[in-house]
Amino acid sequence: MKITQIETIRIEERPQIIWVQIHTDEGYIGLGETWYAPTVVEAAIHDFFGPLLIGRDPATIERLNLWFDSLRAKRLVLAPVSAFAEKQNPQ
Repeated sequence: MKITQIETIRIEERPQIIWVQIHTDEGYIGLGETWYAPTVVEAAIHDFFGPLLIGRDPATIERLNLWFDSLRAKRLVLAPVSAFAEKQNPQ
């Protein structure tokens, strides 16, 4: 399984919240959210972390966690990746 797309979602009614969906080639979608500096986080996801995650296996959450720790950025993106730990049904 590989990460194929990272999508950020914001709604007008809750501008301080950003949702992040991580899609895989097998149809799984992980969902996470943050309310900490959503504009900055959204830019970081699309400009930096997203390209680093594309092609990686989300099922190896422990290895990704260590990888993010080494970047000192775990809080920004790891929440949606962790959704894969419980293998959600494809939509």
